[in-house]
Amino acid sequence: MRLFIQLADYAQGGAGQKLNAIGLGWTRTTTPLQAHVVVITLEPSVDDLGNRLKFDVRLLDHAGQPVLDNSGDDISAHVEFDVDLQQFDRRIPGLTPIILGIERGLPLVPGIYRWEVTSTESPDEIWHRSFEVLEPGVEVAQP
Repeated sequence: MRLFIQLADYAQGGAGQKLNAIGLGWTRTTTPLQAHVVVITLEPSVDDLGNRLKFDVRLLDHAGQPVLDNSGDDISAHVEFDVDLQQFDRRIPGLTPIILGIERGLPLVPGIYRWEVTSTESPDEIWHRSFEVLEPGVEVAQP
């Protein structure tokens, strides 16, 4: 399987649907964070057909430590996805968007962070998307 992670201001879509996104691909923002989404685009392989794929998604700081929300809990999610034999054409693997909404107001300290995705089905693979959080009021320019 192949997996891609991007950040967007807004997105919608799901299995068997097109991905619609606004502000896709940002890597810099200011604190506190605005509402945004983590877009995980999954391209299952033929070996994945008929299986349930399980993913853990976590927000980590620059040192690789889990980031906590205002309640003291890790900012993380567990996602399961069935790769339906009827839904995918073996000749042309489909792309499936998985969209995780993040509420407005996350007060991250300026620095480098990353969203990390792991899967029990691929224990040697770690996918990630890094982003930078800047001081409030700083004009954000994307590279």
